[in-house]
Amino acid sequence: MRTSVTLFVPFGFFVLLSMYRHTVFAQNSGEHTIHLPIIINNQLPEQPIAPSGDCTTSFDVENTPPAGIDMAALPDMPAVSRSYYIYSADLDHMEQLGEQYANEVRCEFAWDNPQITLLTFGFPSSDLIGSNNIGVRTYQTQFNPITNQVINVFIDMEQVGDATLAFIKGYSNVQAYSSQIGYFLPDLVVGVGLTNSPSSYHVMGERHGLEWAQQINRITGCLNDSGLCSSFSGLLDDIIVVGAIDFETGFNEGHLAVNWVNGYRSVSSYAGNNQNELFFYGAIPGCPSIFLEENDVSRNVASPEQSPDDILCRANNESGNTYTWKYSQIATITSQIRIRIIPQIYNENPGNSTNWSVFARYTQSRSELRRPIFRGILTQNSACRSDGSRNQNCIDIGMDNTPAQGWGYFLDEFLSYTDTQYVEPFLDFLSDIDHAEIGEQNVEN
Repeated sequence: MRTSVTLFVPFGFFVLLSMYRHTVFAQNSGEHTIHLPIIINNQLPEQPIAPSGDCTTSFDVENTPPAGIDMAALPDMPAVSRSYYIYSADLDHMEQLGEQYANEVRCEFAWDNPQITLLTFGFPSSDLIGSNNIGVRTYQTQFNPITNQVINVFIDMEQVGDATLAFIKGYSNVQAYSSQIGYFLPDLVVGVGLTNSPSSYHVMGERHGLEWAQQINRITGCLNDSGLCSSFSGLLDDIIVVGAIDFETGFNEGHLAVNWVNGYRSVSSYAGNNQNELFFYGAIPGCPSIFLEENDVSRNVASPEQSPDDILCRANNESGNTYTWKYSQIATITSQIRIRIIPQIYNENPGNSTNWSVFARYTQSRSELRRPIFRGILTQNSACRSDGSRNQNCIDIGMDNTPAQGWGYFLDEFLSYTDTQYVEPFLDFLSDIDHAEIGEQNVEN
């Protein structure tokens, strides 16, 4: 829908701009809004490093296309954004990360190309076993000389929120400075995420999901009312923040994931008119890779003759533990009206894509199920390349797709077997995840 907007510019003339209105979860293509920043009285936050005019700062992303797939026959691939595994909730570090990200974004994206970053803070935990103080264990490790153990650093829910706000503040700093010299950054969607990895703290469940949604509301409130968070001034109010979770069938049991989502959805959004949006950016290994109209009990297939309770996904984690999910549990999550999927397409073969394609075809064959909506693709090539010997395994086993390979495998699989409405017009994000690491720390307790 076309709208005309008149902006007041301090030099005394009016600029008439035609622009689209963007809603992140719009159900039709072509509606989007671009919010141009306005500098009032030349009042800017402290200036970050000036972005270079020739754009020498950009995402260093390997982007080899997949062999044997005609990319020209697929929908155009969007520009690749960066997502992060978070190692520290230090506010200065997160603000610098936001500035670094913004300077890279300016060189990669057209200003009218909304894009996403997923911040994965870690796995659900409490500070101590049995404690009510819950949050996440980050990817940062620390050595405890008392117990002589290396453990993951714990941060509570408020620290997750503050770290996210610091990242947004860094992005806002560059936006304010860039706009003064004629550059405009694209609209940003920030997914505040965690994984469903197990731990000895056993807090993956309804209460954790509820408190995660409450933190999303707090962050959104700070963006809408600067008085709520006075320590984070100069934030852009048109940045969209959503909850996000990396559900993987090989990480934990399916019923715990359903409980977490139920808790998350029990909280009304900041605006109070609906539940908070949620990005499910995961993988479903161990699920059927074959769809048949007639069931074949000798193989792990998905057939409309089977109940979703009877189709099982069994996957192992790195420790050798096997977890079991039911199709009905995955469908319970993906069928929620404000949940969108950003599948991890890590495998250098169609495996990840096939799991999702078969699931989508099955939901289409059962009238009681709502088809999933896919919003983007996530790869981890940068994380595999930047993590040294510790993560060499992800390269050795072929889990290091480039963004182009992830896009190609997913679209080729889906457009070969399923209705294009699964992926168009909704599939508009492509991101590659990397490590935002700052090193190991020592603790005294």
